[in-house]
Amino acid sequence: MAMNPQGMCDAIKKEYDNITNSTDWKGGERPKQTAYTEAFDKGLTDYVEKNMEIEYTWDAALPPPASGTDPVKKFSSKLVIENKKIGQPPKVEVWGAMIMECLLKGITEHEEAFITVEKGKLQSASPLIIQLAPGEYPAPLLSECIQIYTWLLACINPTPLAGMHGTFAGATTGMVIK
Repeated sequence: MAMNPQGMCDAIKKEYDNITNSTDWKGGERPKQTAYTEAFDKGLTDYVEKNMEIEYTWDAALPPPASGTDPVKKFSSKLVIENKKIGQPPKVEVWGAMIMECLLKGITEHEEAFITVEKGKLQSASPLIIQLAPGEYPAPLLSECIQIYTWLLACINPTPLAGMHGTFAGATTGMVIK
């Protein structure tokens, strides 16, 4: 399942709702100060890990003296984010950079047949700048998700990843994020 801004927004909103609905507001209970920040972090990173589709193009051949090219020309990977903490920005102007830092630390892990191909990392040619949108919730959250989604689609892994696919040796020749 490919990413989409509405799905991303819904995943974050679900985490927010979990906090809101599990708090005894009438009894005077309040969530901890960082609860909604942590909910955003969890919703976003879990959604990206589960839904980001990374497709690498692949060029490989049998090592000499044999000859022949690998009939497989593409394979899929997923992004694994070990440290999912983005945190509360001191000001909104740095929030995009904090999100970028978290997501760019992720490692691409490949489907089973390509586990011998070295892992990759995302790189971005442009910064993620979050522009807060006016309106009633959840419209501003959806706007933020559209910005994050658009930025993620532009990320690349420019370095070819070398490895093996069965007896074929080769390297990636490109990458697309969906």
